[in-house]
Amino acid sequence: MADYPYMPFWTDAYLGDTSHLKTIEHGAYMLLLIACWRTKDCTLPNDDNLLARYAGLGDKQWQRIKPIILKFFEVDENTISQRRLTKERVAVEQRSNQARKAANAKWLKTKETGDASASSGQCSGDAIHNHIHNHTHKENNNKGKWIFEGKTIRLNQRDYDDWKKAYSAIPDLRAELTSLDDYYTSEKVDKWFPRASAALAKKNAQYLAGKKTPAHKMTDAEYNRLHSDLVTANPMGGAQ
Repeated sequence: MADYPYMPFWTDAYLGDTSHLKTIEHGAYMLLLIACWRTKDCTLPNDDNLLARYAGLGDKQWQRIKPIILKFFEVDENTISQRRLTKERVAVEQRSNQARKAANAKWLKTKETGDASASSGQCSGDAIHNHIHNHTHKENNNKGKWIFEGKTIRLNQRDYDDWKKAYSAIPDLRAELTSLDDYYTSEKVDKWFPRASAALAKKNAQYLAGKKTPAHKMTDAEYNRLHSDLVTANPMGGAQ
């Protein structure tokens, strides 16, 4: 895959410069432009055999239209390049770098805010994470004893009470568990206990900070955001 999969294409400028070309010449020119764009330095080797292949032509066809097509390119001993295409590549690279820097800055700011919010629920979080280390999920032994039983998440009375106490800022724990259960079932998550604990700890901190409303049926977009949150927030690396 190319570093920049899309290529800016200015139709007015192109048609203004190429109205004299025949169809086969249009095709060859466009294929060479695309081949140039997909290289790291936006150039192609000045080699007739390769250029004919890039243009989808036989050697004789290429030799017939070569003088017309290469007028659009800057040609030196080793490479060919197209000035406008190179200019567009530089502009795309600059926009991409700026977007990357902005995204990194936003991520750092979000992470710092999240860390500050999570600190208010650290005591309860520590207690439940200690419980995770000692938690062994024996479904066969506990069958029929679940106080909460979803398709993926199943909690006995002790675990449910522990979470209810640890995440007391969450107004409706069962609703939150149902939302998580729907998500984990759709994603086929096996080791759900530490992930659910991490997600609830974050929700608890957000409720304490006044940033959350009670749980509701998750949309697809919310599922995706939750998946990203769990990867960031899960201190157990997904291990149960």
